Amino acid sequence: MGKDAEAPNRTGPRPRDRAAVRAQVPGWLPVVDVARGLSVSLVVLGHTTLPAWLNGPLSTVRLPFLFFISGYLFNWDRYRERPLRLVRQRARRLLIPYATAGLLTFVFWLLVRRPLEPAAAAIPWHRPVWGWLYGSSHADWMAFNLPLWYLPASFCGQLSFWLLLRAVSGRPPAVQAVAALGAGVAGVLIGQRVHLPWAADVALAAQPFFWAGWFLRQAARRDWLEHPAALVAALGVWAAALALNGPVAVNTRAYGEPLWFYLGGWAACLVAVRLARALAAWPLPRAVFGYLGRHSMVVLGFHVGLAFPLLSLLLHVAVGDPRLDLWGVYWLGGLAMTAVLAKLAERFPRLALWLEGVPAFPSGSRSPQPSAGGDKAPHRVTA
Repeated sequence: MGKDAEAPNRTGPRPRDRAAVRAQVPGWLPVVDVARGLSVSLVVLGHTTLPAWLNGPLSTVRLPFLFFISGYLFNWDRYRERPLRLVRQRARRLLIPYATAGLLTFVFWLLVRRPLEPAAAAIPWHRPVWGWLYGSSHADWMAFNLPLWYLPASFCGQLSFWLLLRAVSGRPPAVQAVAALGAGVAGVLIGQRVHLPWAADVALAAQPFFWAGWFLRQAARRDWLEHPAALVAALGVWAAALALNGPVAVNTRAYGEPLWFYLGGWAACLVAVRLARALAAWPLPRAVFGYLGRHSMVVLGFHVGLAFPLLSLLLHVAVGDPRLDLWGVYWLGGLAMTAVLAKLAERFPRLALWLEGVPAFPSGSRSPQPSAGGDKAPHRVTA
C-alpha cells in the first residue's frame, strides 16, 4: 500500500519470480495494490470538475491515504542503519519518474497545449520550469502538470519519517504519536507562511499519516478493524471533522484546524482501508484497482499533464466543446489512457525504469513479495 518496502528476508524470491510467489500468498496481499489503486483513482477524480458536495469529503482522504499507505509499507528494519540506501532507492523510485513525467508533459504543454489554450499561452513558457525545479504547485508554477508536486513531497516525507523513527521508534506508541503530531503541526505552521522547496513543509505535515500507517503495520492485532463499531466510529469522526473543519487542500496548504485535519484524515484512512479490503474480495475490482495500484506512478504522473488535455482535444473535435463538466468521462478516460501507457511500460523495461522508477516484469508479477513472517512482516511493493 505505498511506494516501496523491502522484506528483510534476504533469501526471498528474486523480483522476476514474483508471479510464482503470488500464487502462494494469502488473500490479504491483493489489498496492497487495491488500496494504492483506490487512492490514486481518488486523486484523479479530484482533478476533474467534481461537484463540491462530493469533492469536499474526498479532499480529506485522497492525500492522507497516499501518505498512510507509504507509512504502512515503510521498512524500518531495512533502513534503520542504512539511510543512504533509503535515499538512493527513493530517488530512483520517485525522482526519476518526476524528472521524466515533468520533461515529457512540459514539452507537450509547450508544443501542443500552449498554442491551443489561451490560459496556457498567458503563462510565460519558463515559469513552469522554475516551478518544476522548485517542486511547488503554487499558482502557475507547475501549470503543465500540477500533481507532480507530490513526488518530491513524498521523497522528503519518507526521509523525514526515517528521522522521526530514528528518534522515537523505541519509545511507547503514545510518545511516537505525540512526536508525529508535533512534526505534522510544525509542517502545517511552516506551510502557512512559506512553501518550502520540494514541498518539504508538506512532508512534515504528512508525518502523522506516515506514522499511523506504519503503526498499524506493526500492531500485533488488527482484528478490531473488522468490527462494525470501528467502521461506525471512523465514519462518525470523519463526518465530524468534515462538518467542523470543512474540505482541505494539502497542495495549497489549506489544512484548516490541525487537530481536526489529522483526526478526520486518520478516520478517513481507516474507512478507505475497509473499502479496499471489500474491493479486493471481488475479482473485477481487485483486477482493475490492483492494476492501477501497480502502475500508480504512471497514473499520477500523466493523468493531468497528458490524458486530460488529449480528452479535451478529442471532445472539442467531436462535439465542438471540451465538455469539462463531464467529470465522469474525464475520470474514467484519464484512468484508461494512463493504464494504456502503463501497459507500454510493462512491455519495455527501459521505459518502465524511466516512467515508474523500476524495471518491468512479466504481466502479473509486479506484486508484493512476502517474507517468511506472513502478513505481519514487511514486504516489497512498487507503486
